[in-house]
Amino acid sequence: LNHFAFTNTDQSIMHQYLRHSKRLFAAEAQLKRTKLCDFHKAQGGKLVDFAGFYMPVQYSNMSIQESTLHTRKNASIFDVSHMGQL
Repeated sequence: LNHFAFTNTDQSIMHQYLRHSKRLFAAEAQLKRTKLCDFHKAQGGKLVDFAGFYMPVQYSNMSIQESTLHTRKNASIFDVSHMGQL
C-alpha cells in the first residue's frame, strides 16, 4: 500500500483547487442562455461555458473536421448574441 505525504503547500494547492471547482459547478447553474440555446440543443450541440453563456462547441452529427469542411463548402451559423452590450 502506497502512502503519500503532502506538504502544507500541496494541501493548500489542493484546497484552492477544490474551492475553485465548487465555484465552477455553482456558476454553471448561473450561465446565461442565448435566444438560440434551445435550437443548439435540439441540433445536438455540445454546450459549454463560453464567456458566461451556454454556447455550442461541437455538434454530435459531425466531427470537427467535417464541420470545418461543411462551413468551407456551404455555410454555418455563428451565434453572436452573447457579444452584444447595452
